[in-house]
Amino acid sequence: NGQSLSSGQLAQEYGFTDLDGSRPDCWRYLVEVDNADKPADATGYR
Repeated sequence: NGQSLSSGQLAQEYGFTDLDGSRPDCWRYLVEVDNADKPADATGYR
């Protein structure tokens, strides 16, 4: 439909989750943690 979507966006739209029930969001993680020079933490990613 003329859009480029990430797998994370599609998973959110259609309600998909990882096997553990989480919904990782790498782009949010990059903005909130990596770009802010905070220490990496896997719990923040999920």
